[in-house]
Amino acid sequence: MKIKIVILSLVLSVSLCSCLLTSCGEKTADNSGKTASSAAQNDAGDKKLSDVYEKITQETSLPEMYIMTDGYIESYYGLTADMMEDKVFASAEDAMLADTIAIVKVPEGSDTAAVEAAFKTVKEQKMVELESYNPDQYQRVQKAAIKTFGQYVCYVISDDNDAILNIIESSIA
Repeated sequence: MKIKIVILSLVLSVSLCSCLLTSCGEKTADNSGKTASSAAQNDAGDKKLSDVYEKITQETSLPEMYIMTDGYIESYYGLTADMMEDKVFASAEDAMLADTIAIVKVPEGSDTAAVEAAFKTVKEQKMVELESYNPDQYQRVQKAAIKTFGQYVCYVISDDNDAILNIIESSIA
């Protein structure tokens, strides 16, 4: 009986460690220490937006980021799966930082206006939220970039907005 308990404890310990190391499949670390998600691996024609995001993490300086879940994207941004052919939504793990990178490819024949409007609404909400308690991040959100490149709509809050937008534009062209 004691041997069965020891073996069961060992199996549970190994399972728990494995789950903690891989964050239960939600996030995986790339070679730069930044986080990415297998959920962001949707096909986007010739270029996967997860590949574009990986390039951004390699070529710019970002804080530790996490990939947002579909449920969070729908509740926070108001964007449903049918509005996005491919997407990457990443935000700073540190809740005191406003850093955000959101890239959406809208389906062929769809209008980008709804995604642009959602990003503008979130930006305005974030500014109201930060104005009184975090002036530094408020100023960063004021400078946030919302840009459309054909079927792609981007929302970027970073100290490297221009560099990130250049990477996105050159990667999806």
